[in-house]
Amino acid sequence: MVPPRRAAELARYGLTGKAPALRRHGYARKLATLLSTVVMLEARATDDALELFDVLMTTELMGRAERESSKEKLRRFPRLSRDAARCAAAVEVLLEAVEWGDGISVEVIWDAIESRVSRAELRTAVANLAQMTPPPEADPHGEWRAKLVDRYKVVARFVPLLVKTIRLEATAEAAPVLYALQGLPELMAARATKQVPAGFLDARHASVDVVPPGWWRPPVFAPGRPEGTVDRAAYVFCVLELFHQRLKRRDIFAVVSSRWADPRAQLLTGPAWEATRGPVLDVLRLPEQPDGLLDAYAGELDAAWRHVAARLAETVDADAEVRIDADGRLSLFEERDGWRYTAFVTNTTTGALQWLEARHRAHARVEDRIRCAKDTGLRRLPSREFAINTAWCQIAAMACDLIAWLQLLTLDGDLAKAEPKRLRYRLLHTAARLVRGQRRRRLRIPPTWPWANQITAAFTRIAAIPAPG
Repeated sequence: MVPPRRAAELARYGLTGKAPALRRHGYARKLATLLSTVVMLEARATDDALELFDVLMTTELMGRAERESSKEKLRRFPRLSRDAARCAAAVEVLLEAVEWGDGISVEVIWDAIESRVSRAELRTAVANLAQMTPPPEADPHGEWRAKLVDRYKVVARFVPLLVKTIRLEATAEAAPVLYALQGLPELMAARATKQVPAGFLDARHASVDVVPPGWWRPPVFAPGRPEGTVDRAAYVFCVLELFHQRLKRRDIFAVVSSRWADPRAQLLTGPAWEATRGPVLDVLRLPEQPDGLLDAYAGELDAAWRHVAARLAETVDADAEVRIDADGRLSLFEERDGWRYTAFVTNTTTGALQWLEARHRAHARVEDRIRCAKDTGLRRLPSREFAINTAWCQIAAMACDLIAWLQLLTLDGDLAKAEPKRLRYRLLHTAARLVRGQRRRRLRIPPTWPWANQITAAFTRIAAIPAPG
């Protein structure tokens, strides 16, 4: 068996070596080099395809749908305010009626309500509010998912290629989502029939059990659909979002990949782990049976969160509410405007609260830059030689600096705050041609590229920077 490091060296040699040098090797060496090179190229192609899928889902599909949903919220806000005011007036009368006594009839209460708002207006307000109310167990800000249904044509072509080309596996928990994803090509290619017309799927062949409660159930099981069917576009996007979530958590992973591979494959197992288990536990000062230690840590953490919740309840406004859910997560909700606050824990005993919060924000920016550095090449060192890794780290640091200055001086809008991955697929990997004519060199960018104007503006701003000295 060839060690992974040796296979990587053979693959790099196969990519960079000259044909005459490769021809001089023996058959076994040439076969090993060819196989290692093909495996590396397949892993790179898989990484690029899944990264492109991640960018498409995050920015072009979910991001755009969320922006459109936010704009629609702003358009609906005046009507929502009027409807909420009418309902509030009716509820205020009901609360006042509690103090009127026991002999008050329903007609008297209705007369008091209609003195402020009519029944027709109240019915209309309740109906409008019911349309905007999130479904049970749903994210209150997740109504953007209904906007994805109109963009079915964007994913209709690449989903079958994704399932056919990339070998995927999953943990036991995510296996139903992977099974649903692998069944999409056949469902999407099915012809329309009298029982299953165009735009719908046969519910008997779809994995309807994976559809979570919340925002996806109304569009997937839309009212008025043919019996025994589900909405095609809503079901496809529901499965894609579930797949995207589990892919980012590596519950679903690619078999041949470097970034999207199974993280458990890097763990020691069997005799290798038994040989190193004792020394590792001794160095970390951990017991062989972790149950007692984990129970103690869980108790300390729960007590700390409850102490923080009690302190917050004493200091926040009366309209705010501190909640600890069944999983132990602490949340602070402002009931008046719907804002949600997050808390951070520190063992620093001195300093003003404002200073601690500012320090925490600065550290968060540091962590953000570290994440960007990993996306720029620092995630994986190329060699076991210290000098080569040193040069690699210096090049990665230079790349981070160049990206930071590029965003600061030449980009605006979303690209000025974009992650390196998004910049890579929008700007840095743009297909262009360097042409010469009239004693000048020009970079010809396809006019159909969605970000051609941003690239042109960036080059114009770079050219306008004065020369040093």
